Amino acid sequence: MPANQLHRLKRAMMGVLAMLGMASSLVAQAPAANAAPSNEASMDMGASKKSVGGPAHAQGSTPGRESVSQAARTYRETAAGLRKAAEQAPADEKGCYLRWAAFDEAVASALESGSQVTDPQPDCQLGAAAGAVAGSATNPEELAKRRAEQQRILDEATRDQQDIQRQLANLTSAVGRGVDQAGQAKEEERLRGKLGVAQLQADQARQRLAELDRAVAAPASAPAAPKEYAIPSLKADVVQLRFYTSGPEFVPVANREYAAAFPAAQSQFIAFQLDLDHPPVDSTRTFTMVCNYTWPDGTTSPVEVDGQIEPGWTGSSHSGGKGWHEAGHWKVGEYRVSCIVDGKTIASGTFQVQ
Repeated sequence: MPANQLHRLKRAMMGVLAMLGMASSLVAQAPAANAAPSNEASMDMGASKKSVGGPAHAQGSTPGRESVSQAARTYRETAAGLRKAAEQAPADEKGCYLRWAAFDEAVASALESGSQVTDPQPDCQLGAAAGAVAGSATNPEELAKRRAEQQRILDEATRDQQDIQRQLANLTSAVGRGVDQAGQAKEEERLRGKLGVAQLQADQARQRLAELDRAVAAPASAPAAPKEYAIPSLKADVVQLRFYTSGPEFVPVANREYAAAFPAAQSQFIAFQLDLDHPPVDSTRTFTMVCNYTWPDGTTSPVEVDGQIEPGWTGSSHSGGKGWHEAGHWKVGEYRVSCIVDGKTIASGTFQVQ
């Protein structure tokens, strides 16, 4: 919601105080609730460090007691309007309305007693959560229900504005007809305070209706694409492919020394280890994996591995290898190993023989 709409209520109230000759002194001493944006030079944005009350005023004058009472009444009427707005505001915005209402009550009390306001100015901004009116609602029925409620609020606020404007027009037409001018000024002040509340409610309802309309117009989000696994039948993903040397005997995982380069003169078998991550299975599952060794000259040699996963495992390692019982047969160069399951290459890697 534009800031100038959010702060219309307080600006309207300050306009009333200005007519009473008080605005400059109040602005100099206290932050107006929901102070106007910094581009509005008429407001003292640094006023939060000051407080209401005390003998000093910006123009060196002290307003009359009757004017102070009128100002206090305006603050109280504004507080009442904010409490009413809180009843219709989204849950995450109610607290902000109520904090500003309490602050306005404190300002009114200070004006009446001539004391200082000790309550800190609320650090929240009215309407900051207006965009949350759609909340988590995504189904059309819930969105339509929330839209109908906001439309009701807008219609009611619009009727209030029209009624108050008619009353103000009648009040203006009565000027000079023997009506008590002091009483007329008080009534005009009261009506303008109510008008400001109604305008604020209408502005927020329009903003929330726009938010809901955007939510209704937004295309339904496409369902998330199903996750692609390296081995769909096992819901398994590849963690890594590593290489190690061994003799003709099986080497336990804990004893394997992984590397990316191996000495030609000392290497017998050069094996691979493919690590998988997968959910636990209810019973033993098996699969066949073919890993092709591509030699430096471009020739290939396959190694077939019968993979097995036991119940409860959430990860597994599968190994195979190529080589000779005696060292010294590996040719110097780069070798590539590509592993295939169900016709799909799921991992590949290279190692060097030096």
